[in-house]
Amino acid sequence: MDVLAETSSRDVLLVAVGAFGQLGLEVAQRVGEQGYGVTVADPRWVRPVPEEIVALARLHRLVVIVEDGVRAGGVGDAVAKALRDADVDVPVRDLGVPVGWHAHGSRAQILADLGLTAQDVAREVTGWLTRIEAGEPAHSFVDANVLGRGSSAK
Repeated sequence: MDVLAETSSRDVLLVAVGAFGQLGLEVAQRVGEQGYGVTVADPRWVRPVPEEIVALARLHRLVVIVEDGVRAGGVGDAVAKALRDADVDVPVRDLGVPVGWHAHGSRAQILADLGLTAQDVAREVTGWLTRIEAGEPAHSFVDANVLGRGSSAK
């Protein structure tokens, strides 16, 4: 596992999978500008989930996985299960490609349509952290992709 960025304040662990390393760094900068601390980690491999990811998750208030693969059965699901198995009680959210048919286009356009830009991800992360600070239970969080935002069915 590679830690790409780390701050002294450990509000969110952002697991940026594969090609999303740079996006993770951009998100960290944007979220940091809102006063939150972000650790960005690239797991290098996703299964089995690296123990270092579990150890880092214990130190943070929120874990967010960003991947360009399908969310259902994806890296986010694997990380969430690894954290449950290790009794790490921290909210986990994943952003990725929802199951379904998506419009063709350039990678940048498809990611923008799916809400997987640095701006979109930073907005989601900041919103989740705000809810944590407000004392909302983790189960009240709703992923944007579940609501259909970011899908080709806009």
